[in-house]
Amino acid sequence: MKKLLTLMLALMLALTSAACGDTGQTDGDDAVTVTSQELEGKKVGIVLPSEPSGRWEEEGNLLQRQLEALSAEVELQYAADGQEQASQIKTMIGRNISCLIIVPIDSAALGSAMESVSNVNIPTISYDRLLMDTPQVDYYLTFDHRAIGRALAQYVEEQLSLSTTSRTYTCELFMGPPNDSNALTLYEGMMDVLSGYFVDGTLVVRSGYTSFQATAVEDGLQETAQKTCSNYLDAFYSDGTLDICLAASDTFAAGCIAALTRAECPPANWPIVTGQDAELAAVQNIVDGEQHMTVFKDNRVLAQACVSMVKDILTGTTPETTNNKQYDNGVKVVPTYECEPVVVTQANYRQVLIDSGYYAEEDIVLPEQN
Repeated sequence: MKKLLTLMLALMLALTSAACGDTGQTDGDDAVTVTSQELEGKKVGIVLPSEPSGRWEEEGNLLQRQLEALSAEVELQYAADGQEQASQIKTMIGRNISCLIIVPIDSAALGSAMESVSNVNIPTISYDRLLMDTPQVDYYLTFDHRAIGRALAQYVEEQLSLSTTSRTYTCELFMGPPNDSNALTLYEGMMDVLSGYFVDGTLVVRSGYTSFQATAVEDGLQETAQKTCSNYLDAFYSDGTLDICLAASDTFAAGCIAALTRAECPPANWPIVTGQDAELAAVQNIVDGEQHMTVFKDNRVLAQACVSMVKDILTGTTPETTNNKQYDNGVKVVPTYECEPVVVTQANYRQVLIDSGYYAEEDIVLPEQN
């Protein structure tokens, strides 16, 4: 633990320099400040999704820079679906990669590719999303998504004093897609905190949808979350107030905000809106008072932990893990290192996101003072 914490502290100190690019995030060039020869002669394959948000492109570049600073050769590929990922993995096997890092899009499509990985004994790290239904995953690296779910729920619990209130509050849920293994874990963490309030009637879901499957935004899109929220408002809240939009991501939060704005929800009746990812637009919404919180998962910390894990694997050291009981992929319990998320609100966004160099101060538009 001390070794990885030391690496992460050095990373955070290095990343207090100026931000760059349209998102305001640091470019990561300083993430590894001293090059070395520790992984010379090793080739690392990285297989990531191609998604409109741009997160994986940034993260892929960050991983590549840090691994190349250790003299590793990196082959970085992006895919639109599981079949393309499977093809990329098989190509990388032919190019003699020493280690595979993968964010799986569709584990079911990767079966034969992972068998091929197993046949040549390539160590595999599942990055941020757990690779399911295969024994060929050696380690999992992620944020503690159960803790994220609890954080979302605890924010609502504390803001509305649910444990002591005599009031009833209305709530609707917007959970992640079923094909994302983290989405169910987040939901379970949320229910660790809130299930009792649904049972005793402190929280009322007028739509009646409380299960994970019923509340999942299946395609993960903002437009779908907006449409779902609009449907709820029209069908169940024309004669009442929606008090809580329990959104599992900033994308869904943005959809809820758009639906509430379209419905001309007055500021006095604006619900608590949660989120996750600390996207720049979400931070702006928090500053503007339209979103109440988000959960920050610092991709710089996740990438640095991954690089440390790769280095250990390829130099014959057993990587550090923090959870060897929870993450069952259907075939095995995968040894896991969990990074800790941070709750961001109006009160601390500057300290957490700007002072750390993740965003630049000029990227946030402050409300005009009357």
